[in-house]
Amino acid sequence: LTKIVSGEGNVMGGSLILNSFTDTSKYHSLRATLDEMMHNNDIPTPFDTDLRVLETNSRLFLSRSHQINVTAMRLAEYFVSKWEKGVLSELYYPGLHHNIAARANKALYDTVMRISPVSGSHIAGYGCLMSFVIAEPYSASIFFDHLELNKGPSL
Repeated sequence: LTKIVSGEGNVMGGSLILNSFTDTSKYHSLRATLDEMMHNNDIPTPFDTDLRVLETNSRLFLSRSHQINVTAMRLAEYFVSKWEKGVLSELYYPGLHHNIAARANKALYDTVMRISPVSGSHIAGYGCLMSFVIAEPYSASIFFDHLELNKGPSL
């Protein structure tokens, strides 16, 4: 949550969303547990300073989000050329339409994207998360070893 909203590495936070429509028995159990934890003050509240830093950093969220969407789409389109050449065996990004499955995913994603009341078009992008599978295991390890990014589980 805070990687995109904040845009800086100086504050961290998260969120929890319970969906009562998927499994009501689990929802009610989790909701009761969370209610009890809140009643007992077992859920820590954020520090005021962290909230101020997050609010200040979030002021550039819209421009940062736009740039993230543009960059991710360009990267995804580049990966389509690799998929077409057989370098990638799988490529998943909701903004793509390079095969039947991708077109179906894009169509589904588009149904839940927010629409601008002014322009009537989508106001968001497809985000920054994508996944792909490199066709040859040896090539995958070479790619990973030469990738100049943080390789930990960080979103």
